[in-house]
Amino acid sequence: MHWSRRALVLCLVGTINVMAQDSQPTTAWKAGQFVIDTGRLVSRSDIVLGQPNAAPAEAMPMGNGRLGIAVWSAEGFTAQLNRADTLPHRDSPGQVIIPGLGALTSAKDFTGRLDLYNGTLIEHGGGMSLTAYVQVFTDTFVVDITGADPNVKQTAELRLWPPRMPEATASAKIGMLAQTWVDHYGPEHRGIPSVPWLPSQQPAARCPQP
Repeated sequence: MHWSRRALVLCLVGTINVMAQDSQPTTAWKAGQFVIDTGRLVSRSDIVLGQPNAAPAEAMPMGNGRLGIAVWSAEGFTAQLNRADTLPHRDSPGQVIIPGLGALTSAKDFTGRLDLYNGTLIEHGGGMSLTAYVQVFTDTFVVDITGADPNVKQTAELRLWPPRMPEATASAKIGMLAQTWVDHYGPEHRGIPSVPWLPSQQPAARCPQP
């Protein structure tokens, strides 16, 4: 009976010690520094699309600090390009529409996710996959598509809103919209010579080699 009581006491002490260890708060501060899985932490706030985002107000944002993109699923796939240096009114450089992606965005099994850590939009549907992002060091908007029918011709439309009248040109796999104007709007520009928008500043859409 004496040994049974001692065994019971040891058992209780051991249980209390385990519970005390398990109840200690977790912390990211380890060995004198913060240890955090940043990607995993940020991914908790990813934006998940359960259905196509057809309205402009539902657009998914991407960018690199200079070139900003808003993407929604109207007309298959619509991407609006935005910059802060398209003076005088900071008008959008334009929109890129890819009608052939309607097979993806209108599919019954459509899913989408905006990966906030990598700044990437990922969509799946109808046997197709899309990955879109803006390159960090170049103002290039990349739309990578897999699973498209190779026998179906794919097109991309470059668009500006009226009454703007851009000139459209194409060379090989590069399409361009160009518009020139004189900047004499706003008090901040008084006394500064008007500068036309030079061809080297025009937006371009590039279709990568297959």
